[in-house]
Amino acid sequence: MHAGTKEIQQWLLARNPSVKDIDLERDLLRDQLVDSLGFVELVFNVQEAYGVSIDMSELDVETLRTLSRIEAAFAPSVQSCLSSGAP
Repeated sequence: MHAGTKEIQQWLLARNPSVKDIDLERDLLRDQLVDSLGFVELVFNVQEAYGVSIDMSELDVETLRTLSRIEAAFAPSVQSCLSSGAP
């Protein structure tokens, strides 16, 4: 797991004290780990954790649905593997 993903996971756990673990495939929206205000905070935290800028007008909500999708979209090492065609 990328360090940025771990950072997001820890933030989510702090927001949801009754939740003990959040696996990479857990649906953050369906399981209500993030509400509408929390979604804005999630976007901010993703930007901070991965050092990226997210254009809200172009953001697909599905990209932030699970930790694995977040990591695939924003983790630098994953992005370079995807763009280079590496497995």
